Amino acid sequence: MPIKFIADTFQRPADEVTLFVSIIVCFLVCIPMPYIRNVALRKIYSTVGGLLMSFFTFGIYTLVLIPYNMIGYLSMSLMPRFLAPYVVILTTGSLLTAGNYYEMITEDTTFNVSILMMITFCKQWMLAINYRDGAGDIESWLNSREKARALKNLPSLFDYVNYIFNLSSSVCGPCFEYKEWDEFINLKANYSSMVPQSCIVPALNRFLHGLLFS
Repeated sequence: MPIKFIADTFQRPADEVTLFVSIIVCFLVCIPMPYIRNVALRKIYSTVGGLLMSFFTFGIYTLVLIPYNMIGYLSMSLMPRFLAPYVVILTTGSLLTAGNYYEMITEDTTFNVSILMMITFCKQWMLAINYRDGAGDIESWLNSREKARALKNLPSLFDYVNYIFNLSSSVCGPCFEYKEWDEFINLKANYSSMVPQSCIVPALNRFLHGLLFS
């Protein structure tokens, strides 16, 4: 296995080498995104690419994300809207906590299910809050930032899957709120008139900066 060979050669943990290689591969796979202007194709490329990157990084554990994230979506869609954030905490949040406790007891430090759950739980939690904020009954309580990101309707199941498994945050983040993702993937707001251009140089600059100073 190439990962094991690299880990043994440089005497680094295999999971650390896997993450490093995954970030580089993800960077390369993301290069075409600014040039794909068809919305349907953007969504398909991002979702399929994100799933493949998840399997590349975390292996078979990625399958656990499918029922885990479906529980989160059903919790928001079937329960009263004002309860959405609390229901997500009680369902997927409890599963995440149980996974962390299991790893503490077994002292398992490899890439496993709870790391995957943590990445997507942040998205579920933010989506639930944005959905709750968009109900209209607490608008006077919201600040300008919360109003801008509030969702009047729950995203479709396809858009939810696209948001959860998107390519750009499939390995380790960043985590962004749904409305920001919606505008990017659908080429809306500021992205509608943005001229496609390569992000290779800025991305490499940040990657090297983080590599050298983190």
